Amino acid sequence: MNKQRKLILVAAAIGIISTFLPWISISADAFGLNINQSQNGFHGIGILYFLLLIAVAAIAALGEQKEKLQKNMRLAVIGAGVLAVICMLIGYGNIIDTSSNGMGMVEAGIGYGFILSFLSALAIIAIPFIIKDPAESLASDIANLKSTVKTMQGSVINATSPKYPSDEAIRTAPAVPDRMEELEKLIDLRNAGKITTEEYEELKVKLLSL
Repeated sequence: MNKQRKLILVAAAIGIISTFLPWISISADAFGLNINQSQNGFHGIGILYFLLLIAVAAIAALGEQKEKLQKNMRLAVIGAGVLAVICMLIGYGNIIDTSSNGMGMVEAGIGYGFILSFLSALAIIAIPFIIKDPAESLASDIANLKSTVKTMQGSVINATSPKYPSDEAIRTAPAVPDRMEELEKLIDLRNAGKITTEEYEELKVKLLSL
């Protein structure tokens, strides 16, 4: 397996496992009793974090294992890592709120599982930047992705929009003959005896079929 993929898988695995480790340590003093508890991360925003890292692990396991992640896959991994970090920041805010709302009787602190989870998310973002080809860059990846999206949008619009002839096509289209005028000429030729009735009928059918 490629080193880039392997490290991303390791980081994702550590993050997944750390979700079930203590994220919050709670200490409460009530009625002379000291209560210490801990809670893992598989609650609330931690579940989203868990699913994001599952997605990262799945992406790293897809495709040719001997090669680095392709551009779109690399962007997906980085995006999932950024979302995972946002989940950790929200989780940290929840820990602070729990402590501040305890009226001095409850103190909430960060558990070692939370720290491991946060470091795993940062590693997932950093690895694609550290282990990459010299020609690869995030800016070029985003530009290519935008170009692909615009091409797909153009194809959809062309496929669904009604087809109207262009002005140039209308100008260069052959003019439709005035059938009534041509028919009158045929009648005059028939009446003058220059064409027979049978010839007149054949020419009339051809004219009306134009």
